Amino acid sequence: MKIKNKKWAYVLSIFIICVFVLEISPTIMQNDTFWSIKVGERLVKEGVFGLDNFSIHNNLYYVAHHFLTDIIIYIVYAAYGFIGLYFLEVILMIVIVSLLYILNFEVTNKRIVSFFMVVIQAYLLHSYISVRAQMISFIVFIIELILLEKYKKNDNIKYLIGLSILPIILANFHMGTAPLFFIFLIVNLVGYIKIRFLCFETVESTDKRRIKRLALVILIGVVLLFINPYFLKGVLYPFKTFGNEFINSTIQEFQPYNVRWDGGIFLICIFIMILTLLLNKDKKIKLDDVILLMGIIIMSFAAIRYVSFFAICIYIIHRYTDGLKNIIDDRKYSELDKKSFVGMLYVVLIIAIVLQSLNLLLDKTEREFVPIDEYPVKATLELKKYVNKNTRIFNEYSWGSYLMLNNIKVYIDSRCDFYTKEYSGVEIADDYNKLMSCNKDYLDIINKYNLNTFIIPSECNLSTLLNTSSQFNNVYEDDTATIFIRNR
Repeated sequence: MKIKNKKWAYVLSIFIICVFVLEISPTIMQNDTFWSIKVGERLVKEGVFGLDNFSIHNNLYYVAHHFLTDIIIYIVYAAYGFIGLYFLEVILMIVIVSLLYILNFEVTNKRIVSFFMVVIQAYLLHSYISVRAQMISFIVFIIELILLEKYKKNDNIKYLIGLSILPIILANFHMGTAPLFFIFLIVNLVGYIKIRFLCFETVESTDKRRIKRLALVILIGVVLLFINPYFLKGVLYPFKTFGNEFINSTIQEFQPYNVRWDGGIFLICIFIMILTLLLNKDKKIKLDDVILLMGIIIMSFAAIRYVSFFAICIYIIHRYTDGLKNIIDDRKYSELDKKSFVGMLYVVLIIAIVLQSLNLLLDKTEREFVPIDEYPVKATLELKKYVNKNTRIFNEYSWGSYLMLNNIKVYIDSRCDFYTKEYSGVEIADDYNKLMSCNKDYLDIINKYNLNTFIIPSECNLSTLLNTSSQFNNVYEDDTATIFIRNR
């Protein structure tokens, strides 16, 4: 009877997780997905390319730094459209959640604890769920952490072989995140060096053999990064885009954390983590764990996107739950009380899922793949009437990829690093900001790029300015976008 109850608990947990993934996986496509479709299409039809042909600018060299991801996205889209991409998103998220469970169980060896931790981690990740290369890199990083945890328990070379191979996947699916892979390795390597400081310590003795092996894995991984279609240019991509001013100021995910962001659970997790560490009295905290957690927390406050990596790494806190466990044991809860508590958590989860389902049924926008209030869907159809070989378009940044999807050459798109000084040595991104802010030299910028067609938000300063100018003709306007044509 006891085994049967456990089986029902496992089935219920799997069901809740699957439904939860469906609930938090948005149907709305992101602009990154649109340009991945077009880049993937060109890669399939023409092979690996260098010079860009999606923008109005000439002779710009583009590195498709997640070219295999782009190819997969295009193939799925070509066969099944946006509905196929949505199911791909759900499948990837189920893989991520499954791997997170394995990672948690590797440390806790407790299924229920691992299950509820995964729910928290999945919630923290929900803002980052979309059909793009980042989901592949999440999978790679979780596998890396699983292999590192297994290697800590069992000094088996097969785990190191797995770690050595992973950089090839990043090099071809998402090169931009490759540096973080080696950061995880280096921090883990610190755990095998004998260091004692205050309440922090690593292992009892320096393990020279493991240090040498991990150092070799790092070296092999760096070499294997070069196995990508762009060779050195591909490897240099993440370093050329690091600290990009335009990216940091334009993309929401790169903005500093603020309390208005939907991430209150993030602050709660930090509080619980600190409380757990303070209550831990039985053993000292490992220095490598502290470096990793503190580093991820600092990165998360610096840029919202790193909260996703915090979500992945909080499994470490399982190592220091002895203090909390002792408090529970001291209160001598009965077995019935513990079962009731777990049952209550299941009920709360089920109620939350039901409420979220009702919310999705009432909110029609959540079921749209391309919402008309976020993208110029109607305006793009109208714009096609005016597009010819002489068209030089200026567009809103976040709409560029959608225009690319519709075979319209753009001024700028969500490959934002591509248009910056740091990456291509051009001022396209800087001039975009100047033009959108109605810089006094706005006509000079328009003439510099010979711009003759504009598709911009209806409620923006540039739209107001062009409406008052005799040089531009307003040919279309709706609640989302306005199209201007420059008089010849």
